[in-house]
Amino acid sequence: MAEHSRVTEDRRRDRGKVLIVGDDPESLEPLVAMLVGASYKVKTEANSSLVRNFPELAQPDCILIEWSLSEPGGIELCRRLKDDEKFHRVPVLFIGEPIGPKDRVAGFRAGAADYIARPFQKEEVLVRVETQVSLSRLRGDLVRRMEERDRFLEAVRQAAGSIVITDAAGSIQFVNPAFEAMTGYRAEEVLGKNPRILQSGKHGREFYREMWHRLLNREVWKGELINRKKDGTLFVEQATISPVVDKAGQLINYIAVKYDITLQRSLEEQLRQAQKMEVVGRLAGGVAHDFNNMIAVILGTVQMMLLTGSLDETTIRNLKQIQTAAQRSADITRQLLAFSRKQVLDPKVVDVNSLVRDITKMLSRLLGEDIDINFLPDRDIGKIMIDPGQLHQIIINLSINARDAMPKGGKLTLETAEVVFDEEYCRAHVGFHPGDYVMLAVSDTGVGMDEEIIDHIFEPFFTTKEQDKGTGLGLASVYGAVKHSGGFINVYSEPGVGTTFKLYFPVCAETGEHSVVGAEVVETAAPLTVLLAEDNRDVRELTASMLEIMGHRVIVAETPQKVLEYCRETRLSADLLLTDVVMPGMAGKELQKLVQELCPGIKTLFMSGYTASVISRHGVLEPGVYFLQKPFSVQDLARKINEIFAD
Repeated sequence: MAEHSRVTEDRRRDRGKVLIVGDDPESLEPLVAMLVGASYKVKTEANSSLVRNFPELAQPDCILIEWSLSEPGGIELCRRLKDDEKFHRVPVLFIGEPIGPKDRVAGFRAGAADYIARPFQKEEVLVRVETQVSLSRLRGDLVRRMEERDRFLEAVRQAAGSIVITDAAGSIQFVNPAFEAMTGYRAEEVLGKNPRILQSGKHGREFYREMWHRLLNREVWKGELINRKKDGTLFVEQATISPVVDKAGQLINYIAVKYDITLQRSLEEQLRQAQKMEVVGRLAGGVAHDFNNMIAVILGTVQMMLLTGSLDETTIRNLKQIQTAAQRSADITRQLLAFSRKQVLDPKVVDVNSLVRDITKMLSRLLGEDIDINFLPDRDIGKIMIDPGQLHQIIINLSINARDAMPKGGKLTLETAEVVFDEEYCRAHVGFHPGDYVMLAVSDTGVGMDEEIIDHIFEPFFTTKEQDKGTGLGLASVYGAVKHSGGFINVYSEPGVGTTFKLYFPVCAETGEHSVVGAEVVETAAPLTVLLAEDNRDVRELTASMLEIMGHRVIVAETPQKVLEYCRETRLSADLLLTDVVMPGMAGKELQKLVQELCPGIKTLFMSGYTASVISRHGVLEPGVYFLQKPFSVQDLARKINEIFAD
């Protein structure tokens, strides 16, 4: 009972605030007493003080104005109050002697809501005031709710995410501008329709069954949707769909808030692909050293045997089969190294148009007469920095791949152009950098590929060809070679339409005075005294044999210490130090410095089966340093020695 009394008392205290304005406040005391007795908070103001303090006046719930008010007059004061932002919603009642119809109309036109006649009747006063205070508060609540609604609607309209509201049956009742921008549909095109108009067909029935199972159980569903825009473009949405129930617990709406995360997912996939390629590349580079040493011994031994000239035809044929198999293994190693971007290269400034034009002359013999070859060069393109042999191999690999995609013949098109990548494009493509690039496109009219195959084509050993028809390293090596040169590669393909590979190489700022213009000429060097340092016995013996066949004198050492002992003990100076880069106890670069102190003027040729990343740590790939990558042939070794002494 006490609690009820306290609540009742609280309500009585909140009956409202009433402002009474008159020239003679004392004459209004009976009216004040009635209102105070009914728990209203009452304040009286003389007309003069009210006009003076008008801006600072607190806002009441109701205003009573004496009809016969002196200057500026009751009607004028009412009009001023209604014109003021602060008071225009506060109800005004006139009080005074009975007012005629004409004056009532004037009062209502000034904004008055009602009037109270003298003599004051308590019941009439309280009913009229309570009615206006209640209406005022209702209007205030309604205005606040409308303002809240407007703020909510404006927030929904300006929300970055797409917002869709449907009824309980799933028919769209509202979409915001973000939905229109995201999907390409205007609001009037989707209102009354089901959101399934966006379905792409990428999700099976089980996916939607699980979604609706949760929604019908009044649970919030969160997930990703692959949907289709009005123009047919697929996009990925991150969606939260919430059921809405009324106070009775009845389902009345669904609200979906969705964000387009297509770019984010694309970047994540590009990053995963790049990381996967990097891991496989490290694996490929890790086996290169030992594999190259073994291949070097096989190829070199076979070549030395073939050079003897005293073998029967069967032996020669068998040796050539071994040579072919070993050379194929060496090619696979080079492709793996190209993919892993750890191949030792000799980059030069290259005119792409000239190089491609030279290659197309021999492509017809390589690809066959049923392949129509076209070259469409852009005359105004810059030069690029790349190993010309590597670019040659890139074009050959892509051309062979195109030929295999056109078993019944077709058209191969090579095209060049200069393009510019801006920052906006590069933000959407992992690994791309803004700048000027030379584009080399290789297109075919073959069978094409679907998205699933495109996702894997650059992976080593992935191939769609029949067994024994391909290693799956051709495109992997193309990928690595392009990346090694600071470039990018894009693939466009559709089943039954054909495929286009677009390669982008950064434009080189250097002039073309050192550009590649033709093939090297190999000459025979004069007899030399060569110090050979190699810790692998098989490679050491083979290399010594190669040098001896060339007519050179060879001092063989299995360790750097043996080389230094020879230089200290003998008075005979050597012409060339041929040393492995990585050896037990001492690196080749350190050995070179010590040998040069003992034998001034001696030249050095480094060799290694390790990858470029390992060799570079030993300072061997610096400008002016001569290097030979294992495995190498007699001709390779002779050419490099000739190059050293020609300088």
